[in-house]
Amino acid sequence: MRGALTVAGLVLFLLVVLVPFWWIASMSFKTYEQVQFATSIYVPRPFTWENYAGLWTETRFPLWLRNSLITALVVTASTTVIAALGGYAVARLRFPGRESVASLILILYLIPPALLFIPLYRVLAEIGATDHLSALFLSYPTFTVPFCTWLLIGFFKALPDELEEAALIDGASRATAFVSVLLPLAAPGLVASAIFAFTLSWNEFLYALVFIQDERYRGPGRQPAEMPGRSETETAQPGRLGLVAAARPRCETQRP
Repeated sequence: MRGALTVAGLVLFLLVVLVPFWWIASMSFKTYEQVQFATSIYVPRPFTWENYAGLWTETRFPLWLRNSLITALVVTASTTVIAALGGYAVARLRFPGRESVASLILILYLIPPALLFIPLYRVLAEIGATDHLSALFLSYPTFTVPFCTWLLIGFFKALPDELEEAALIDGASRATAFVSVLLPLAAPGLVASAIFAFTLSWNEFLYALVFIQDERYRGPGRQPAEMPGRSETETAQPGRLGLVAAARPRCETQRP
């Protein structure tokens, strides 16, 4: 009886979680008329690949997708390096105000991006970094580095001090002990922080909307966001982009 209840609960949980995703994904296989008049809600009839074909051949979606991927990878790599060094310094080194620094790092993460994009834009404009992917490379770490650093502080604190001390006694420098001893042991934390940084960079919309005006450097999420202001006639053709974009991993609906 208990096993049947467990299976029933899991099935119910999967339905609640997966049905919305299936409903969104099924939209990308419908015609624009099916979506407009809410027909064939869960199973597209007829089933069409026209949206995907049009998206890849009639728009600059491959370029926008490449921009998002490059941005996410660069920010993830830089965030992981900076967070690992910062987390190690706060967790293992002894200096005045160490605990205050750890608390400040977390507080910085809690600052809403809406409060930062105006001063960040002015700084980026002064150095000529707007309208280019470098604007995102420089701005995204402002919200990825604080949390990832705070996360790795806990991982480094959990590692025994004796391991690093043994490496130092054997003649290793502190940098060598960090790279050869502590980093491999902190691999789960590094992976967790990298996934977090990649997800945030991939899904971020506000900074990309404000800092990037050149279509060559946009991500794919901006195009559907600009459609609601157009007339029905104008959106009939690009409507396919919105349908397919709703089914891809990066879905942005936030407006500044």
